[in-house]
Amino acid sequence: MKLIFAAPSYGPVDAQAIKSQRVAIMHAANNGIMWDGDASPERMKFDVARNAVAKAACESEADAVFWCDSDIILPAWAVTRLASYGKDFVTGIYFQRVKPHWPLIAQFTGKSFNWMIQWEKDILAPIDGCGFGCVLPSIPMLRAIA
Repeated sequence: MKLIFAAPSYGPVDAQAIKSQRVAIMHAANNGIMWDGDASPERMKFDVARNAVAKAACESEADAVFWCDSDIILPAWAVTRLASYGKDFVTGIYFQRVKPHWPLIAQFTGKSFNWMIQWEKDILAPIDGCGFGCVLPSIPMLRAIA
């Protein structure tokens, strides 16, 4: 699998997050994942940055793009595990910075999205919505929705 890395930054970056992301990239590389470049825009508004990453990814020859906000601290195995599922779209569970610190995964009730506060550990589970701070969408899926 060949990935593009993208960690848009919108201001000061968290040194611990950057270090953890580098460790996760190295872990993935040591587990057979090839890296096709970095599409990390700097100092752009969220929507502009996300569109810039999607455009760069769609123009690449990579299989997927690992999208990670610049303040997300990753476990070393994060990229490797997400890529191992082979799905068109997969997210890691991470939490909002402000209280009540909900995990940014949700299920749709028919009327609204409800943040999930309980889930089974270490399984791949269907969700209806998520934040975009730690996701791995496939390039074919991005091209299809472009």
